[in-house]
Amino acid sequence: MQVVRLIPEGAERAEAIGSVARARGQFGELDSAVPLFRLAMEETERIDNKQDRFDAIHHLIVEMSKVGRLADAFTLAGGIDDQYRQSEALLDMGEVLLGQEKYAEALVLTDYIPFIELRAQIFGP
Repeated sequence: MQVVRLIPEGAERAEAIGSVARARGQFGELDSAVPLFRLAMEETERIDNKQDRFDAIHHLIVEMSKVGRLADAFTLAGGIDDQYRQSEALLDMGEVLLGQEKYAEALVLTDYIPFIELRAQIFGP
């Protein structure tokens, strides 16, 4: 976290905080990871550039999915205003779930992905 504090506010800092939170969650310290995820989400709200904001949010969605914070990840994806980008983020969330063999949870995401070429990538496995 000392290194993260040296990163200027913005997308890189949000992504770094999200990665630290995921690491803590993977080491069984989910209680300390949740406030870090919230801090990272707050950091994304201060990002002016749309592409940078999307990249940071996308990163957080994947990191949250890796440690089982699915409701938070899904809610965060709901805040993406571009439908295709939102679908890409949900697809990556689904790919994490498929990698964890959580097929039923991944299939639920297909209801929220309107683009068949993205949805098919979840149906395949």
